[in-house]
Amino acid sequence: MQKLIQILRGFVWIEAAGAYPERLINLCAQNGISFWKVEWKSETCLRLCVFFQDHVRVQELAARAMCEITVLRRHGVPVFLLRLRKRYALFVGLFLFFASVLVLSRFILVIEVTGNERVGTDAILRELERAGVRPGVYGPSVDTGIVKNRVLLALPDLSWLAVNISGTRAEVIVREREPKPEIVDESRPSNVIAAKSGIITRMEVLAGKAQTEVGRTVLEGDLLVSGVYDLEGAQWSGISLGSRYVHAMANIYARTWYTVSAQTPLAGTGKEYTGKEKMKYAFLFGKRRINFYRNAGISFLCYDKIKERHPFRLPGGIEFPAAMIVERYREYRAVPVAVNRESAEKLLRKKLEEQLALSIDAEGEILRMSFSAQEKNGILSVTLLGECEEQIGKVVELSDGDMEKAPAGEDSSQSQEEAF
Repeated sequence: MQKLIQILRGFVWIEAAGAYPERLINLCAQNGISFWKVEWKSETCLRLCVFFQDHVRVQELAARAMCEITVLRRHGVPVFLLRLRKRYALFVGLFLFFASVLVLSRFILVIEVTGNERVGTDAILRELERAGVRPGVYGPSVDTGIVKNRVLLALPDLSWLAVNISGTRAEVIVREREPKPEIVDESRPSNVIAAKSGIITRMEVLAGKAQTEVGRTVLEGDLLVSGVYDLEGAQWSGISLGSRYVHAMANIYARTWYTVSAQTPLAGTGKEYTGKEKMKYAFLFGKRRINFYRNAGISFLCYDKIKERHPFRLPGGIEFPAAMIVERYREYRAVPVAVNRESAEKLLRKKLEEQLALSIDAEGEILRMSFSAQEKNGILSVTLLGECEEQIGKVVELSDGDMEKAPAGEDSSQSQEEAF
């Protein structure tokens, strides 16, 4: 620790030669001047170390001791800085460096968006740019309140947004709006019909009158649950009291079958690379691109373009809004190739399974699948027969014409009077 202090304060090796060098030591002690490493060279000569700031004063005391001081060596930070006192360009550079750091640290370089799941980050960044928040903008000039209102108006799926600017980093925190639940108007009379054909496996009637039963086969559009109740009078009276209308609701599950097919040729066109390549480089800062090439044209007739982006990163992994762009162009020529039948069939099966999964209800289940394949005239055809279980009930509101067909309350009361 003592050595570190000596280096920071600086120290000087001096040699005192004269009649009374020991008196110099006494004078240094009396005046509070620290010294160490005293070495006697002779009766009239000694060496010692003192701090850099005290060596001028030691020379004044040496005159009182009738000694002559010779500076041997100087060490430490003050000595190093003293050597640079005439290098004005260095001090100007240091001033400009710290000034640029203070100024540039107030510009936004990185924008981070957190809290979004359904709304894409790119969409949020586009709206932020339109509101004035983008890499390179002066941070103190950004009005976060105006930015918040503009982005929320442009993106209705967001319910809350906050912009926190800290140095060169702008953190944008968002909260997404919860989707509105589907509101069912139960005041409207309706029926439940079959959205698809199938064999009913399970029925959960919540409101209405069932018109079918488990095990029956229904066709698309058949009535499953009726929203019309016929009100009858006393038993054996034959008197109808009219009808009551309700909003029918039910979960009707049925076994359904699907047949989907797909085709692909077994001969196609492939790529054969010639080995010729061309490279292009560019520098991207924000939205400004600087190309390091003159001719943008490509002499290749057929080629693949491979673009690589190498961003610059700040300490801590933060991506700087600058990147090196490397574009590679590889020439190829088209050649006929034969498609492997097994690979083509496997690909078509996968596509058909995905298509079947999209065709059934979200809560539906695929029970079993069977595939058949045939090749004709160089075309491979694959057919999928799938058996599923899904909810086929569909609510359909009754029109005014449908309700007029049912007996009304006044007609039923009139029929009662005629019966009497």
